[in-house]
Amino acid sequence: MKILAGLGNPGASYEFTRHNVGFRVIDHVCFAWHVPLKKKDSWESQVGSCKKFDEPVLLVKPHTFMNNSGWALRQILDYHGVAPKDLIVVSDDVSLDLGTLRLRSGGSGGGHNGLLSIIEELGTNEFPRLRVGVRSSALASKDLTPFVLGEFGAQEEKVVCESIARAGEALQVVMEQGFPKAMNLFNPKG
Repeated sequence: MKILAGLGNPGASYEFTRHNVGFRVIDHVCFAWHVPLKKKDSWESQVGSCKKFDEPVLLVKPHTFMNNSGWALRQILDYHGVAPKDLIVVSDDVSLDLGTLRLRSGGSGGGHNGLLSIIEELGTNEFPRLRVGVRSSALASKDLTPFVLGEFGAQEEKVVCESIARAGEALQVVMEQGFPKAMNLFNPKG
C-alpha cells in the first residue's frame, strides 16, 4: 500500500493559501483518478482509497492543521501497518521558486512545520516527499507566516495551477514507474 498525503490547513479561509498547495495536489489527483474523499474523524483527516497500478493507494488530507500533520499520518500508517518509505508527502516549499517541483526520498524538514511534525511523530526523516515551490517576489520579509498563509496573486495562481497538474503527473509516474524515475523526470536539472 502507498499513502499519498498532502499537507495544508482545513477551512475555507486557508483553501487557496500557499501553505495549502499539498491539499490542492491531492484534490487534483482525486479528481483525475475519480477518488472521493471522506471525512475520517478517528484520524482527523479526509481519506480516499483506490487501487492504482495493482497497488492499494490511500489519498489523505490531514485536518489537524499543518503543525500537527504528523499525528494524523502516524495514526494512519500504524492502522494500516505501512512503513514510512511507502508514504509520499506533498507540501509547499518557500525555498523553491514558484512552479518548481522537487522529489526527495528523505531528508530534513527544512524548517517546514508540517514536515517537522511528521519527522517527530514517525521518528525518521526517511520518507519520500514531493515539494512544490511557492517562493515569489511577494516574499519580502523573514517572517514566513504571513507569506505562507497568504493567497497567490492572479499571475502566480496560473503558475501554481500548472505546477499542481505537474505534481499530479509526478505522483502518477511514481506509482507507475517508481520514485527514481519521477525524480529524474520532474526534478530541476543542474
